[in-house]
Amino acid sequence: MVLTQSMHLEQWLQLALMGGIFGLLGQLIRTAMGMRKLSRSSGGLKTAMADQFSQSQLLISLMLGILAGIVATFTVPGLEGFAENPVVSPTVILTIMSAGYAGGDFLEGIVKSQFRTGAG
Repeated sequence: MVLTQSMHLEQWLQLALMGGIFGLLGQLIRTAMGMRKLSRSSGGLKTAMADQFSQSQLLISLMLGILAGIVATFTVPGLEGFAENPVVSPTVILTIMSAGYAGGDFLEGIVKSQFRTGAG
């Protein structure tokens, strides 16, 4: 776990940036799948897709993917020696992208349930 290491600020920022980028990529994959599903369910009609698409929800989803990627980067095994040897394996990258894909969905569900609970 990276959080038990002492590193320079630049290294922490590099890890956060890397996590944010790969988390965003994971969330973009999820978004592409959702857009494909939306296109198929609307029969390809652009007006039907536009009625169901929410730019604000997309932006929130992308931000949550970034956040999930950052959190995953600081907790995923495989980055323990980053301070001495800043090499990242493909497995770690895929793990962070998966966190952005699934973690964004998880965090979005929590946020939606909080607003639903608070409004009721």
